Amino acid sequence: YFTLKSDRTRLRQAKKTARRKERRAKHADEKLISRLQPGLGLNNPYEKRKMREELQMARASGKVVTGEIDTNTEYKTSAKFFEKMQADVEQTVHHDSETGEKRKRNPYADDENRKSSAFKL
Repeated sequence: YFTLKSDRTRLRQAKKTARRKERRAKHADEKLISRLQPGLGLNNPYEKRKMREELQMARASGKVVTGEIDTNTEYKTSAKFFEKMQADVEQTVHHDSETGEKRKRNPYADDENRKSSAFKL
């Protein structure tokens, strides 16, 4: 039986990609397990394998739900997040000073019962 060299290389590349995909999935599972139980250590290879198998069984039964990836690129860095937060605070403070509204320090300041005995149980 004679096969072309290109056929052999294509088959070899397909095997390699499948192996790489398996390896990545295994690595991702191990990372997830270490996040779920960080104190476990998982130095025991039998315990590692058992946890991986339990995770695979949970995935097969539909108990594991993958989270959605946030596509919001507005906050790629913490610096951008804090800049936006600072701008929001400045806008809020500026808006309050324009309208002349002042916040009350004590919401019970207008009440006649300002004594502490009014709040006791």
